[in-house]
Amino acid sequence: MRKLTMVIMGVALAGALLMGAAPARAEETATFRFSPLARTVTVTHTTAVTKMDGAEMERSEATEMVRTVARRTATGFTLTETLFSASKTTDGEDDEIDDTTRCFLNVAISVDTDAAGKLLAIRGLDKLSARAKTVFDADAYKIYGPLFAEKALKQVVSDDWQVQYGAMVGKTVKVGDSWKTKGSMPLPDGKSSPVTVTTTVAGFKTVNGKRCVHLVSESDVDLKAVSKALTYVLRTLPRPDGMKPPTVTATRYTRRSERVVDPDTMEDLQERVAEVRESTISVAGQGSFVLTETEDRVSRQEADTVWKAPGLET
Repeated sequence: MRKLTMVIMGVALAGALLMGAAPARAEETATFRFSPLARTVTVTHTTAVTKMDGAEMERSEATEMVRTVARRTATGFTLTETLFSASKTTDGEDDEIDDTTRCFLNVAISVDTDAAGKLLAIRGLDKLSARAKTVFDADAYKIYGPLFAEKALKQVVSDDWQVQYGAMVGKTVKVGDSWKTKGSMPLPDGKSSPVTVTTTVAGFKTVNGKRCVHLVSESDVDLKAVSKALTYVLRTLPRPDGMKPPTVTATRYTRRSERVVDPDTMEDLQERVAEVRESTISVAGQGSFVLTETEDRVSRQEADTVWKAPGLET
C-alpha cells in the first residue's frame, strides 16, 4: 500500500535515493504485476520549512515508520497499514508530533483487493475519523473535521490507489511513456479541488539487485478552489479586535513525486516527494504578505524479516 498515512498527512537518505537513475537500454520495457510483499516497513523523513516574504520562520523535521502487512484471501489480498512510530523536532528542539499525525498513530487501515489489485473495500476509516474528534480541539476541528470525514478519507485512499496501482497494473512501459489519472483533493471548507496526476517513466534503476522503474509524477490542482478554502480557514481562526477578515490567494501549489518501483510487486522501494505551497495573504487596509510552505519527504521501504504474514511464506 502506498504509505496512506504519508499521503493523507501529507529515514532521510540524502543523495542516495532517487538521483542518478541508470540510462535505459534501447526499448527496455517492464510490466507491472500486483504481488504485495508479506510485511514491510516504510521509513519516511520529512523536512518542512515555513517562510514569510522569503524569510524563514520555522523549520521542522519529522520521522514516521509505517508497517504494512499483506495477507492472501479467497478473492485476492488484504493489506493493513499502521503508523507505529513518529517523532518531530522544530528548529532543532524536540517537539510534540502534530495532531494530524497523532490521529493516525496506531490506527490500522485496511484495503481489500482482488488478485489483480483492483480496490474492493476500505476498512478502518471510521476509527480514524472518530480519533480526529478526540484529538483536535473545537476550533481546530472546524478546520480539520471535513478532511477527516469518512467520505473525504475514502476519496483520498481511492484516488491514491488509482495512482499507485489501478492505472499501472498490467501495463508494459518504456522510457518516455506517460499517463494521467484524475481525482479530487478534499478541502477544509467541505469542498474539493480536482486533481490531475501526470506520471512519466523517467528510466530504469537497479535497487537491491532488482531492476526497477523510475517514475516521476506531477500534480495539478485548482488554485481558485484552494484559495477559497484557505480564506475559509483563516476567517475561521480568532482575529485581534479590529482586524478585518483576511483573503488568501493561492499562487502556487506543486507536488512532484519520484518513485523507484519494483515492477514484479508494484512496491515503492524508494520515494521522494517535494511540495511547495505559496499564497498571498491580504488584509484590507493593513497590507499583505507571502507565505511559502515547502515539504520534502524521503521514504525507503525495508522488508520486515522479524515476522511473516500467514499465507505469504513462500
